[in-house]
Amino acid sequence: MATAVSILPAQQLAVLEDAYRKAVARKRLKGALATAAFCIVLVIAAFGAEVNLRTLFTYFGNFVSYFDRILTLDSGARVWTDPGEWFWGWHKWLRMLGETILISYVGTLTGAVLAFALNFFAAQNTSPGPWVRFVVRRLLEFARTVPGIVFALIFVIAFGLGPMAGVLAIAIHTTGALGK
Repeated sequence: MATAVSILPAQQLAVLEDAYRKAVARKRLKGALATAAFCIVLVIAAFGAEVNLRTLFTYFGNFVSYFDRILTLDSGARVWTDPGEWFWGWHKWLRMLGETILISYVGTLTGAVLAFALNFFAAQNTSPGPWVRFVVRRLLEFARTVPGIVFALIFVIAFGLGPMAGVLAIAIHTTGALGK
């Protein structure tokens, strides 16, 4: 490409170079204006949100020390210095890990079965009526749209902490996702 441009007459080449310089200058000006506008909007948003940089820099050490405290055991030693202390309740943690995997399995399987059953009512060619199709589709949209954590919080209030709340939350969200 460069060789093709260099064989042009000097006048045409000067015109092209001038047009190129102007285009690059316009692009750089637009970029600079966009950056300035972004910075102005950022400062306005910071004032609106009452951001205080002095507080941020004053308490930044707490942010760093948080990770230091996470990696320090009650005895004052680092986590990696005493693996026996670190893994002191591994039987309990393995049982809880198994329970978590079962919660996700049962919730997903239940959601898949419900989605399969509701799909027939949501489809145009298998639905018994347009009002049933409308209601089932809105129900699936609702189940898909609301985050799973919201369902989990509702079910924790209803059933208390435990696997039931997790299974139902995962099942409802999976029903909405697979029912689409």
